[in-house]
Amino acid sequence: MSRNQQIIAVVAVVIVLLAAAGYYLFFPANSASEAIPVSAASGPSFTITADDHTLGSPKAPITLIEYAAPTCPHCGHFNETVFPLLKQSYIDTGKVYYIFRVFPLHPPTERSRRWRTVCPKTPISSLSTRCSAISPSGTGNIR
Repeated sequence: MSRNQQIIAVVAVVIVLLAAAGYYLFFPANSASEAIPVSAASGPSFTITADDHTLGSPKAPITLIEYAAPTCPHCGHFNETVFPLLKQSYIDTGKVYYIFRVFPLHPPTERSRRWRTVCPKTPISSLSTRCSAISPSGTGNIR
């Protein structure tokens, strides 16, 4: 490496270090107490809408709001592998109040959401019954 290349490398490292130091001086990280919103301490900062489907006790110490798309294969995988354990261990035991909301990704999802809003509310236990549109294979194809 030539002398000019060494000087350029050292100057570049110094500039990066000065930029990092300036960032930490002018944009300090928030403390843990500042990271928690004030409204969280005073009660729930969410509202239940007519489109929401809920499970569990509204008096549970934790509220979990899931946004899922009926056409999303990752949501389908979560439904088939994780949700039954979540429901059994936390929702059914009263530790978690679960709220399901549709996150429309594609026009078919929006049609599905509109269809479900006119259907009567029934107890829910899985994404397929919550959305009535998820493919069990996880391909995201609407049935």
